[in-house]
Amino acid sequence: MTNFKRLLIIITVYFISCGTVVTSEAALDDRGRGLIYDDVLDITWMQDASMGGQGLPGLHWFDYDGFSNWRNPSRAEFQHMFYNNLNGTYGVFLTGDQGPLINIQDLYWTSEGYYSDPNRSFTFVFGEDIAYGELPGSVSKMDYFIGNAYRWPVKDGNVPLAVVPEPASTVLFLTGGAVLGVWRKRFGPKQD
Repeated sequence: MTNFKRLLIIITVYFISCGTVVTSEAALDDRGRGLIYDDVLDITWMQDASMGGQGLPGLHWFDYDGFSNWRNPSRAEFQHMFYNNLNGTYGVFLTGDQGPLINIQDLYWTSEGYYSDPNRSFTFVFGEDIAYGELPGSVSKMDYFIGNAYRWPVKDGNVPLAVVPEPASTVLFLTGGAVLGVWRKRFGPKQD
């Protein structure tokens, strides 16, 4: 067996083994620039869960990475994040840094408005799976929420990434070009 045939066999085995790498089906994809994409819900979360700050529920003023159409997550989206993405358990608060997410707080505004006042929203307790709204005569509770509830901005869809070639793709491309060059030189048309 010639050296060239050995090299060709090694390269073939290498390419086949690269094609059979096992990948996982992660629901959260770190998109860089402080953005996390949830491929199940098709929304992009801020990596810093306290980025929206505390105060009133609205995010109409929020602008990040050139996008201004951010909103608060719905209760269902919070539940999905808590139970499915972070494997949370009812009654156990998941605050601080969890997986790719940082600064998770315990109380968040949701996108669901309160039926008697469109300027108010329900809140989600990140650990108890409870949505609180304003109860009749409970102005003090709502005042507590306004001062303590956080906004965790999400954006519908996937935020596009800057196109940067992967190192592995570049190596495969260059290796393929080298093999074709050697193949052409060795077995290509003979020039007289």
